[in-house]
Amino acid sequence: FLPCEVPKGELWGAFSGETCLLAVITPCATGGKDATKEIVSYNRMNAKIVTDIQTIISVVGCVKSRGRSTIVDRNEGL
Repeated sequence: FLPCEVPKGELWGAFSGETCLLAVITPCATGGKDATKEIVSYNRMNAKIVTDIQTIISVVGCVKSRGRSTIVDRNEGL
């Protein structure tokens, strides 16, 4: 996590003078599959991105086996 002090100024709107908490995340390369609807495995990751922590809805885990990782997602109904 990265704390980010936003400078005061009209450009920043509601974030002016506030502290934002940013997260560095590495999305899985799933080929567009949705792990909330089916079992999804992957063997590579996409590029890291930085996002405002408020945009993160849930966090999932993974199980590694035989050179692949399978997403463990129990967020159905969120």
